[in-house]
Amino acid sequence: MERGNELMDKIQAQNTRMEAMFERQEAMFGDFKVFMREITLRVERGGREMVRELRGLQDETKAQTRALLLVIDRMDRLDPGGSVA
Repeated sequence: MERGNELMDKIQAQNTRMEAMFERQEAMFGDFKVFMREITLRVERGGREMVRELRGLQDETKAQTRALLLVIDRMDRLDPGGSVA
């Protein structure tokens, strides 16, 4: 009977340790989920900002290309033969 009680005490102590470890892991997992959510939001926000900047650069490049083509067209009209001085 005494041996049985010792075994039950050991099992109970082990169960208590396992429960404590499980609770710590749950807390760590919850913290990890919050951390990952914050990281994801920051990456998404940064991505949206980069897309906005790239679109602005694309618009600027298109405007510069149009302006350059207009200059070339005017030069061609002024010197239709393309002679070089």
